[in-house]
Amino acid sequence: MTRCRSCGAEIRWAMTSKGKRIPLDVGEHADGNLVLHEDPMRIAATVAYGDGEAETLGIKGPRALSHFATCPQASQHRRAR
Repeated sequence: MTRCRSCGAEIRWAMTSKGKRIPLDVGEHADGNLVLHEDPMRIAATVAYGDGEAETLGIKGPRALSHFATCPQASQHRRAR
């Protein structure tokens, strides 16, 4: 695990279905916005709220929360689309 460069919180990393690294808060979160599941080479995170991919694809696993949702300085790290 590593620490967020902005707020210092402990974070862990996963990979989105689009191959992008995403920072996660440590621990499981029952109301988390991502579902974690094993991919052959990594821990994968799939969107799990509303009509997210997880429900559409039938993916089940522990819930996680993106650190972007809780970091006070998240906007400093987001990239423009």
